[in-house]
Amino acid sequence: MPALILGAIPVGIASGLQAHRPDVARFNRLYAEITADLKHILTTLDKNHNDDNNVYLRRQIDKYLRPGVDDSVKTSVTQLYDFFKNPAMRAHWSYSGWENPKEAGGTLLWLGMGHATVDGASFPGGLIRIAPKAFCLPDSTLSGIMLHEATHWVLGTRDHAYDTTFFPGHDNLKELGVGLHFSNADNWRIFYQKMRKKFRP
Repeated sequence: MPALILGAIPVGIASGLQAHRPDVARFNRLYAEITADLKHILTTLDKNHNDDNNVYLRRQIDKYLRPGVDDSVKTSVTQLYDFFKNPAMRAHWSYSGWENPKEAGGTLLWLGMGHATVDGASFPGGLIRIAPKAFCLPDSTLSGIMLHEATHWVLGTRDHAYDTTFFPGHDNLKELGVGLHFSNADNWRIFYQKMRKKFRP
């Protein structure tokens, strides 16, 4: 049996189970936590002294985001924070309903944990979709997926590469080509998850 089919079996089961009983309370809790974490990142960015959080934040920015001359971490985090704190933006999220490869836009998207309209504000009716199966993941991972997809919508990030640390031979996010770090959604996900772990040990 091909590996893709073997992998799709548990994915399909998880999707079916979670799609019919969406965890609204967990989504709302993580949404609030992401909003608070983004505010904490902004507060830390504003500090002039080198406390532990500030030093750690700057190190993660240098590792994963590597902003260019025209890139502002503070501006981008502010845009994400404004998006998450705006109650009207909740209408753009979807995380329930039956899911199959055809509805998801093909097998690869179906196997993924989420999908979002790039520059979503420019496309009325676009959605940020978190796959129901993603709710089988721990909070730190699920919140990272939510942030990843939100960066597509808000910042116009792309999927130049994914974190493949566990698969030798694949690109590591820190080794992307010059200028791609800041615009890669998974770099933002890892950056956020590192900061979340620092704020919520």
